[in-house]
Amino acid sequence: MLDEEDLVSVIIPTYNRQDLLFEAIESVLNQVYVNFELLVIDNKSDDKTLERLNQISDTRIKVFTAPRRGAAHARNTGISHARGNFLAFLDSDDLWVPTKLALQVTKIKELGKGNMLFAEYREFAVDKEIDLSQRTDIKMSLSLITMLIGKEDFNRVGLFDPTLQAGEFLEWYARALALGMTTSAIEEVLSLRRIHGGNSASSARSAKDYLNACRALIAKRSQR
Repeated sequence: MLDEEDLVSVIIPTYNRQDLLFEAIESVLNQVYVNFELLVIDNKSDDKTLERLNQISDTRIKVFTAPRRGAAHARNTGISHARGNFLAFLDSDDLWVPTKLALQVTKIKELGKGNMLFAEYREFAVDKEIDLSQRTDIKMSLSLITMLIGKEDFNRVGLFDPTLQAGEFLEWYARALALGMTTSAIEEVLSLRRIHGGNSASSARSAKDYLNACRALIAKRSQR
């Protein structure tokens, strides 16, 4: 029986990433901290994602389907079903290190309400054609895959903007700053971000949405 008080709701949106998705799921199931529920939101994949998800017997995993309206809409769907007092997010092509939740739950309970807790992440690529040598190996980032937040605090900020195809987290973060939320971080690599051809914002609308989100963030920071 999961302890509701310290339960973490982990939300993973996915679409047609059956192989990468199960690596992400495994990285959650391998967490030292076991008091979590894992909500996988499938955007009506037409590969074998659902078939393979139904073969997993771990009762902490819950699967929901949602129309293919982007990651923001999928994450909002997951949030609507979340029972935990804390929220964490992972993309279906990325990974967590085993101590991610354990360290962050302890820290955010020390910090108290009103905090967004982040960590460092490291990029990796299995595609030999992708060169990461010019990138900084370890990054302290306002990356959604490193964040842990109390659900009450998240709800005070509001849901992700489902009209944005990219940059929806930056737009949400700008609203959080406007409400006086505090940014805290653990200076340790707790997440691994996979770099591949499919995770770049290549469409014109995605680029425009990302730019608008960046502008919103800059505007909110300048008002502080």
